[in-house]
Amino acid sequence: MSSGMYSARITPEKRGRRTVVGLGVCLAALGLLSLGMLPVGWSLRAGLWAAWLLLSVVGILRHRRHSALARGYEIGCDGSVRVLTGGGRSFVTRLTAGTTVYPRMAWLRFRSSGRGRWGELVLYPPECDKRLKNKEWRRLQVICRHLSAC
Repeated sequence: MSSGMYSARITPEKRGRRTVVGLGVCLAALGLLSLGMLPVGWSLRAGLWAAWLLLSVVGILRHRRHSALARGYEIGCDGSVRVLTGGGRSFVTRLTAGTTVYPRMAWLRFRSSGRGRWGELVLYPPECDKRLKNKEWRRLQVICRHLSAC
């Protein structure tokens, strides 16, 4: 079946966004612990810690900024994505390589000329209307199966 007639509307949940931020904080802490075990002088170790901490905080804040902006995604059959923001506004971006859809979760990666690259973890919510969600989730799987970027 062709994905030419498909589009999917995906609404991310806070649960997925909190998961990504939590994992980011855990990985930042593990990185700091790993850097602390390097056999280097304290001044170099302190510089590495500062750089790692800065990059980690910037990455986490960047993810939060992008995820707070998006209220939903309308994904077209060609990989174009309309990001729905608050107040009825939207902007267009594209799915990129690294987008992965599993039966109960998806990692969506986006690229936009004015906003850079970012990702969104979308978890399949068990508490919503199963028929509607199954339909949208299945459409997302079909679109990604037919795109070379996914």
